[in-house]
Amino acid sequence: MIFNEFDLIAFDMDGTLLNSQKEVSPLTREALKEADAAGKLIALCTGRCLSELWKPLESLPWVRYLICESGAIVYDVREKRLLRQHTIDPALFGRILEAAEQEDVMLQMMSEGRSLLTKEQIPQMPHYRIEVYQKMFEEVGTKLLSTKSYLERCYQIVRESAPDDEVQWMSKAPKAAGESSADARIDGDWNCLADGSHIPPAGMEKINLYHTDTDARERTLRRLDGMPLEMVYSEITSLEISPRGVSKGTGLHELCSETEIDIRRTIAVGDAPNDLPALREAGLSIAMGNASEEIKTACDVTVADNDHDGCREAILKYLLS
Repeated sequence: MIFNEFDLIAFDMDGTLLNSQKEVSPLTREALKEADAAGKLIALCTGRCLSELWKPLESLPWVRYLICESGAIVYDVREKRLLRQHTIDPALFGRILEAAEQEDVMLQMMSEGRSLLTKEQIPQMPHYRIEVYQKMFEEVGTKLLSTKSYLERCYQIVRESAPDDEVQWMSKAPKAAGESSADARIDGDWNCLADGSHIPPAGMEKINLYHTDTDARERTLRRLDGMPLEMVYSEITSLEISPRGVSKGTGLHELCSETEIDIRRTIAVGDAPNDLPALREAGLSIAMGNASEEIKTACDVTVADNDHDGCREAILKYLLS
């Protein structure tokens, strides 16, 4: 059943609300303003972390809620309040590192709303097919000397405190003869930022592994198959890793619980595979014109693409009609 009246609309950002220039068009901004004036709630449902959203939000005062990091964080913008937060089991960090070390990857971690990156890899982002985000990563990323060393140390801290009967399944696979242990990389700089300061170990809400091609991404996915994690494809070569049972769909459910809105009275708008969980849960699912056929087939309706104000169409035709 599709309701003919909706209270909340949740937009993916990249490829949906943002056009190819990573901007919200004036016409779409006007439609957002109209929706807010009509008492509708507006949420962003995105894979980005909090630190990557503050700047766009400066020009989007009508956005009330954030479902970010693919559902790992739900946040109230106006009250500046964290509503929900989920983190990856740190006992799994070793397996993730083992898989990542077998490919040429750029590792991004999202921790407490921050984007953690290896500074020397940012200029190499075209190599990983994500050059469109290079400016944002340079501006708002928390730059470590090595994300892998930081994640390895967080994992070791957990191992050192784990009961003996848990250590075996947490352990990484044995190294091949002559191969150096990752432990050798961990010295006094494991938590050192590029500016010389340090950050303590912390939980990880999400990990992105950016590959050089889709075949490498597929191999990484196979290596992690069976792990208690949620994994979806994003961008051209990215593998998103989230806590078990966490997705944009669960984030939408949690937001509805916080706002006491029936999820059948929500609209979700998206374009990519990581949007599917939210699209499947919402009362009305809307695919962007630039979405793949897989996404369009899964949705109730399709609107114009992100360069031709598809989100404006979603607001005027379905939210406010």
